[in-house]
Amino acid sequence: MKNTHRRLFLILLLGAFCLTAMIAQSQAPATSSDIATRLAALKEPEKNIPDNQIELSDELRRVDDELARRRTELANYDAGDKTLGEAKDAAATLFQDIAALDCAKVSGTVPEAAKLGEIASSILKVAPGSTEANPWAAISLGGNQKVSPQQQCQNLKDAIGDANKRQSLLNYIDTKRKENEASKTQLSQLIEALQKRRGALLQHVSAATAQTKVGDDLWIIIGIIGALSILTIVVVRFFPADIQAQWVGSGQVIQFVTVMILLTVIMALGLAGILKENTLGTLLGGIGGYVLSQGVGKAAAEAVKSGLMGGVAQGAALATPPVITALSPLVGPSGGGTPVKITGTGFATGATVTFGGTKATVTNPTSTTIDVTTPAHAAGTVDVVVTNPDNQTAKAPTQFTYQ
Repeated sequence: MKNTHRRLFLILLLGAFCLTAMIAQSQAPATSSDIATRLAALKEPEKNIPDNQIELSDELRRVDDELARRRTELANYDAGDKTLGEAKDAAATLFQDIAALDCAKVSGTVPEAAKLGEIASSILKVAPGSTEANPWAAISLGGNQKVSPQQQCQNLKDAIGDANKRQSLLNYIDTKRKENEASKTQLSQLIEALQKRRGALLQHVSAATAQTKVGDDLWIIIGIIGALSILTIVVVRFFPADIQAQWVGSGQVIQFVTVMILLTVIMALGLAGILKENTLGTLLGGIGGYVLSQGVGKAAAEAVKSGLMGGVAQGAALATPPVITALSPLVGPSGGGTPVKITGTGFATGATVTFGGTKATVTNPTSTTIDVTTPAHAAGTVDVVVTNPDNQTAKAPTQFTYQ
């Protein structure tokens, strides 16, 4: 029985020791190298995020715990910096008071000794260890109360030393404050990186929740789309018969319903995480290209149809023969050069004009008027003829007279 009690006592003692060590380790301030290593691991907050929901939740919890711990460390650094600043001011004033003491005239207790001990203790609490020796640790006034006031005064003067030693003590405080400031900056960067990592994790948690929700309700979504598609077909029946014939005959109704079903199902599968980004983009791009090609093809067909109809009409217009209704003037010299305006209809671009078989110079031709300059010709009356490029001709109802 005694052995059992001893074993149980040893197990409890060992457990308490391990627990104390773990707590001390968790509360110990992080070193600069530890923070740098952690920052390097968090350089890409979106990288290596687990897909498993349990692992995702576990990492989010760990990040939250680390954020709380790092914020506590940052607050401790702020408090430590404040303590060091106050200690430096108090020490600078105390050094002057101690240097001014005349130990031969001191009687009773020396209050400066207690003040110096308090300052040294506060500094050692904030900066207990360092790569360099802490000069404040060498200030020991233990047993100072057992000697005479004069000896207490002298021990106090010896503790702070000369001006160089006093300056060294103050400089050490400045050095620790600079180290604290560097650690605070590094900790602030780590906290920012942890917040970014936490944000990325929360996004994935939200996305996973949405995917699960959509995945569970996918059959409802597909059912709703099917009902809407049927409703679309039913609604078409309420339009006039000619519009129904046009929509159904051209396949627009079927195309609309098919595209809507495909788009909805693809988006639902994408939200549910069943389709990845590349596949989702490819499918949506393919459907978009199909819709665009159908629209452009239909528009092109309508344009070709309109063009053909316009071409036929233009061809019919061009086939209309020219007609001359008047000439002005009707008389000109035989040497030519007389400006004559020919009025009529059906004049085509490129039409030619002859006076008695001799070509005249054509200017400003339109479909209803042609301005010409008469060529030279022997005296007498001649026929004036307009010839279109399609070789259809028109002769003026009156002749032109050369004098």
